[in-house]
Formats: sequence, C-alpha cells, structure tokens
Amino acid sequence: MSKIIDKLREAEAQRERIVAERKRLETEADAALAAREREEQTGRASAEAPRMPRADPEAERLVDQRRKIERNSSAPSRGSRTWFAIGVALLLCLAMGAFFFRQTPEPRHPGVFELKLDRSLESFAQHLKEKDEQ
Repeated sequence: MSKIIDKLREAEAQRERIVAERKRLETEADAALAAREREEQTGRASAEAPRMPRADPEAERLVDQRRKIERNSSAPSRGSRTWFAIGVALLLCLAMGAFFFRQTPEPRHPGVFELKLDRSLESFAQHLKEKDEQ
C-alpha cells in the first residue's frame, strides 16, 4: 500500500514539474510572439523567424512517463479483478449451499410416517396374497 502511495506522490510531483515547465515555455512563446508582432508592426521584421524554445529533455521524459502511467491506470487493475473473482466464488459457494445441500425437515410427529408406510406395505402384501390365491 505504501508503495502505491509513494508512486502517486512521485507522479504528482512529476506532474507539478511538468506543469511548471509548460507554463515557462508558454510564457517564453508568448514573449517571442509579442516581440515578433512588434517587429512586424514597426516594419523591421527580420527575414529569419525567431525560434521556438525547445523543451527540456527531462520534461519530455517526464511527460512520456506520465502518459504511460495514465495509459496503464485506465485499464482495470489486477487487484479489482481479483476481488471480483473472490466475490463470484463466494456467491457460487453460497448458492451451492442453499440449493444442493438442503436437508429434509424432521417430521413433526416422529414415527407417524414410518407406521403409515408399514401399514401400506402390509396391506399391499395382503392384497397380493389374496390375488395369488384366486
């Protein structure tokens, strides 16, 4: 858990550095554009256009790394899939317990059903004997 928090803090620090670098580059670009517009207005535009400042290689690396982290974080994490699988397995176990391993309830008056069955079998056996005798 602490590794994840450390990575999140590191990513946030990198994001802040990238935002600061981006702001710096934007202000430099705005300043260069304003200077160019002033030169054009005064008629002293040079034949060579001012170069756009190049981003720091460290900033580019950080931007690439952040994009990679964002791409990976958009996919479902392995941990959430694991918890989902555990939940499904638990539900299956509960369903099996509820439907497959049901016990028959005990009769309210023990022995009544057995006696009734015995009487039915005895009467059936007697009926068969009478039928055989005929």
